[in-house]
Amino acid sequence: MSIARLVRNVLSIALALTLVPRAFATPPAVFTNKPLEEVKMAARESGKMLLVDFTASWCGPCKRMDRTTWVDPEVVAWIGDKAIAVQIDVDKDPETSKALGVESMPTVIVFRGGEVFDRAVGYQAPVELLGWLRGVAEGRRRIDAVRAAAEVQGAEGKVDVERKLDLARALAQAGKKDEATEAYVWLWEHMLEHDPAFYGVRLSFMRSDLEQLAKSHPAARDRFASMRDATRKRMDADPKDTEAAVDWQALCQVVGDKKAVLAWFDAARNDPDRSEQLERIGDDLTELLVGAGRWSDAGKMVEEPVQQAERHLEMLSMERGGPAPDMPEEYRKAMQESLVRFVADGNATLHACCLAAGRDVAAQRIAALTFKACDAGATRTQFVRVALKARQSRLEMRAWLDDAAAKGEDVTLLRERLTAALQKSPASAEGGNPEPAR
Repeated sequence: MSIARLVRNVLSIALALTLVPRAFATPPAVFTNKPLEEVKMAARESGKMLLVDFTASWCGPCKRMDRTTWVDPEVVAWIGDKAIAVQIDVDKDPETSKALGVESMPTVIVFRGGEVFDRAVGYQAPVELLGWLRGVAEGRRRIDAVRAAAEVQGAEGKVDVERKLDLARALAQAGKKDEATEAYVWLWEHMLEHDPAFYGVRLSFMRSDLEQLAKSHPAARDRFASMRDATRKRMDADPKDTEAAVDWQALCQVVGDKKAVLAWFDAARNDPDRSEQLERIGDDLTELLVGAGRWSDAGKMVEEPVQQAERHLEMLSMERGGPAPDMPEEYRKAMQESLVRFVADGNATLHACCLAAGRDVAAQRIAALTFKACDAGATRTQFVRVALKARQSRLEMRAWLDDAAAKGEDVTLLRERLTAALQKSPASAEGGNPEPAR
């Protein structure tokens, strides 16, 4: 696991857990419990707007809105006067969710005159929701305000990239997927000219946006594939162009063509002219190789695996200094436990890759460091589990399972698998190439 990917996972954990309160047994009182079709008819007859909140029991931002926005006195009063509201659990009514193109939760859709007028996606604080609903009541759509903001240019003709990105997302959420596609294409090709600080966002969160759009809109996939092909030509023309390699492999993942990256790797690893490109996209290549079950190749690609493991553990020690001081203790504990699992999984993967590549000394050092920092039975079982997935077994893993059992873990099945693996591959049990731990 790359340090960048670990950071994104940790941020996602922190955000999700910060937003998750105790689940409501019933929807907030602002929502009627009548069937949707009956509510639609009531809204048409009364001349009121119909507000439909799509939620899910596992959705943290949805539950946060339940305990904040949907019980806010101003919101409740406004809806009582201007609209009828109903809440739909997407898992209980997937047909309605699909028919209305709901892809993320929470999504709030407003009907006027029986027709969909506008929608808002994501957590909405009371003031945000009220501002949007008042605009809808006056005939304004959210996308119009976002579009206007995105067209404003700064000094020297610079574009506000954040607003352009907001527009692309808003277009996708509003179902205007052709427009969203072109907005994302412009951002991919030009955003760094206007704001280089978005380099990381472009390759992480925005790349995820592109991937989601490509999955739901074939025309977007074709457009992104064309960008991928043009980037490949640049990459092939200049072996020193490492940024083209970064963009190409990212776009391959956007369009779901991981095999192309692996095929390029197989050709490039024997080409000394491609060494800089290989090194530049090493983290992503390692993850793809692991996903393809090519643990040995991944282990050979990893640069300084012990140092990578140490950086993962440093993040763990920093978090133990304390997340947000106002975070409830139960969420603080849950976040810490989740972070430990992510760190342990990342280091277990590094460990297994090193074993598969014959880098046993490095693997042993990674295990020792991780067990010292994460002294839990689950950490040891995870190391054994991932190693066996990589078809690697070592005698010391028996002791790890003994320690895990002493800490309360049920290791019966895992011990059976380890025993069978050791009997099947006695050479592996003796250890691989004693490469120095770098």
